[in-house]
Amino acid sequence: AISACEKGGQWQLAVLLLRRIVDMRATPNVISCSAAICACERAGQWGPALELLGRSRARGLEPDATACNSALSACRKSAFWGRALGLLGLMESKALAADVVTYDTVILACEQDEPLPRMVELLEGLHWAGRCRLEHCVVSSGTSKK
Repeated sequence: AISACEKGGQWQLAVLLLRRIVDMRATPNVISCSAAICACERAGQWGPALELLGRSRARGLEPDATACNSALSACRKSAFWGRALGLLGLMESKALAADVVTYDTVILACEQDEPLPRMVELLEGLHWAGRCRLEHCVVSSGTSKK
């Protein structure tokens, strides 16, 4: 049902259904939490997306890359690059699988307010960590400005 809400653009209903699961003293799983976070992301609701991510972690559920990428995307859409960087740091500290989508989303979030030194640092770190080729990140970053 939560996935249907996500696909139908009903982020508030997705959040409500997730809360009802908790109210019934049942434990939501990673899939239902991710679907609710994705629903928030599609609506550009970064606050509820991050809140759901935090509550999931508080319940002992470690979010997957899809949930984290959705929360990052919500931050990007709302021009909250600082939150995006914080979430990336959280992912790295918890050894969550960040992928090219994760880093592209963070780079795009940073471009909105152009904290250039931080973007350069992020690109260099990605390159040296072997997480993505520097050329790919630079091309991705450059095409978003057009």
